[in-house]
Amino acid sequence: MREKASPKTKIRYFVLAIFLCLFILCSIFMYISSRQYSLQGFACGSVVNIKTYGCINDNCQNALDEINILDSKYLSANQDSSLVYMLNAKGSVSDETGRLSDILNEYIGMSKDSDSFSLMCGELKSLWDMDGEGYLPSQDEINEILPGVNDANIKINDTDISISAGKMDLGAFGKGTACQIAIESLKKNKVKNALVTVGGSVGVMGHPYGKKIFTIGIRDPFGNEGSYFATIDITDSYISTSGDYEKYIEIDGKKYCHIFDAKTGYPKETDICSVTAVTKDGTASDFLSTAIFLSEEEEGSKLADKYGAYFIIVKKDRTVLMSKELKDSFILVDDSFTVEYI
Repeated sequence: MREKASPKTKIRYFVLAIFLCLFILCSIFMYISSRQYSLQGFACGSVVNIKTYGCINDNCQNALDEINILDSKYLSANQDSSLVYMLNAKGSVSDETGRLSDILNEYIGMSKDSDSFSLMCGELKSLWDMDGEGYLPSQDEINEILPGVNDANIKINDTDISISAGKMDLGAFGKGTACQIAIESLKKNKVKNALVTVGGSVGVMGHPYGKKIFTIGIRDPFGNEGSYFATIDITDSYISTSGDYEKYIEIDGKKYCHIFDAKTGYPKETDICSVTAVTKDGTASDFLSTAIFLSEEEEGSKLADKYGAYFIIVKKDRTVLMSKELKDSFILVDDSFTVEYI
């Protein structure tokens, strides 16, 4: 006859069972926490990278699908399935969903904050052949299309959108918006930690496994692609960088960058190499990186303040002008740069 376990033995077994359960639960938690998913695609004229951390399911494809829908159905000036493409081709479109109308109203509102900025630089980019070998137009050629480089040419009546002159180009907004809708898609699917990059725009939420915060490299405008001169620690934010090194044409030994001054019709000539904007809004980060590039120093600082944003400006003499609020999260890794806080 088997002897009954003593009370002490039962307690030992009970404690052992509890420890075993805790061990299993901790192992499962550690496994889920360390689990990563990643996906790469192409949209908005740029490489897209999406990474999630600590998820049971892979939600990257859903986020990439949202970016592709935004680009191919609404914002692209190059895909004939896009409403913006149709708008440029026909002069008017009916936006049945109202989504493009809402997006354009937001973009136009931001554009009003910069005299040198416009959503209607499409004809300028074509005239200068920015996607080809480059072309140096005459002043008469520029003057001929300048009236079209004006947001006043955009008319939005509920879901009916028209342009009276010029061509729309939303390149200074789209990547930031794409990051934001991807992050929002991941949030809807209960993802808490993620990194999304679309070209020069980055969106992050939460933190990567084993760290408390994301560390993002700031591109070295004088170095090769993939090189960076500094890093910044952030979470639950968006970062966008615009610079004269990203895309340019060269004519007779002179470089002309892809960022146009809407007032003059010429690529912006400035002592700035790049601008990085840090905000809580993806669309605003993309807009501000371009708008500040087009601005004088004081005007750019006021613009950042209006949007509750912080900036990192790199000048051609390797001086870095930066919002003082970023001081504790910014790390300079190349001592050939000099940092000044504003």
